[in-house]
This record gives sequence, structure tokens and C-alpha cells, in this order.
Amino acid sequence: TSLDRLNNYDYYNRLFLGQHFTAFNIRISDPQYNKAYAVLRYVAINFAGLVSKIVADMLFSEPPIIKVPDGDQDFIDALWETNHMDVQCYESALSNSYLGDALFKLRVGPTRKSPDSTVIIEDITPKIYFPVIDEFNVRAEPKVEELAWTFKIGDTTYLRKEIHSKGLIKNEVYKMQDNKIKEKVGLGILGDMLGLVDEQKVKIDEDLLVHT
Repeated sequence: TSLDRLNNYDYYNRLFLGQHFTAFNIRISDPQYNKAYAVLRYVAINFAGLVSKIVADMLFSEPPIIKVPDGDQDFIDALWETNHMDVQCYESALSNSYLGDALFKLRVGPTRKSPDSTVIIEDITPKIYFPVIDEFNVRAEPKVEELAWTFKIGDTTYLRKEIHSKGLIKNEVYKMQDNKIKEKVGLGILGDMLGLVDEQKVKIDEDLLVHT
């Protein structure tokens, strides 16, 4: 389930950081065990973090060289450089080594350095990725994929959803109460700067979310 997956992310992230006691707390919820473990003293070596860093170094310590047919090389080089893909790939490989998932999102829009629209590639945490799986064919590519995360305005918690399907992106916001969805609210709660609409048609057939 999604909850199990999120708990696993938390568990392996803590192992990567060397927080072994809090990591084991996630898997072993036993007061007697925790009490006994708390008084033990170890000389600990964080092998989990070491292995993850070695894997990322082996993959992307040096940027890969990408060659394409004549006429497209300048575009690919600019795309790689503009999106700082050498850094994004390294960081994605590092987190993928202990989370087991990596997610990239493609879109078109202005950047911080230029108001002109360009292709933007973003490394997205898989913690907010929720594909709608076909129960009768779990290996099939999901036809609907959601990015969902919570945020707060004042004391109120909201759930933001970005729902991807072929040729269409839907944007939704819900008010939350006690970790449960209470009601749907308008996108205006996010302000006008984001320029979001309820539904946005996408004029390409390729999936804009790349999960590996």
C-alpha cells in the first residue's frame, strides 16, 4: 500500500542518515525493546550511507556524454546545462539507492534566469507520487498518476493534487481536517502567481512524469 511505501521511505532514509535507533523504532514498536536498546552503546559505522554514496559516485561523479544526430546536439547540450542535470542525476541516484524510486517531471515554462519558456526537467521526491495501478495488470503503465502533497496556510492544512493522464493535467486543492479530506476548494487559495487552471491540455502523447 501507499502507507507501507511511505513508511519504507522514512525507514531507509533514516538508515542512510545513520539514525539507526529511530529507524529500528519504525519497524519494532516494542517499549521493552526500545528501552533496552536505548541504554546500549555501540561504535557504529554507517554502511548504508556509505554504499549509497559509492553507488551515486560510480554513476554520476562525472557527467555522462550524450551524443545525438546532427542538428540536435546544441539543443541537448543546452537542455542538460540549463536544467543542471549533472547535479540532478547525482542527487536522484543517491536518493534512489536507498528509497528505491526516482521521479522526474517535465514541463515547459519560464526559468528563474529567463522569462522565455523552455523545457524544464525537475527531480521530484517519490514521496508525493501515487500512480493508479490496474489491479488486473500491475505491470501495465498507469493511465493516471497523481502528485499529492499537503501544505498549510495559517492553521489550516490543505491537500494539493496534480493529476496526470494522457493529454491532460488536472489541478485540485482540498481542505484537510484530522488527516482526512474535508472539502474541495478553489485554486484561488494558492494565489494568482502560479497561473494554475483546473484542467490543462497537453499537446504531446509522452508521459510528463518519468518514474524509475
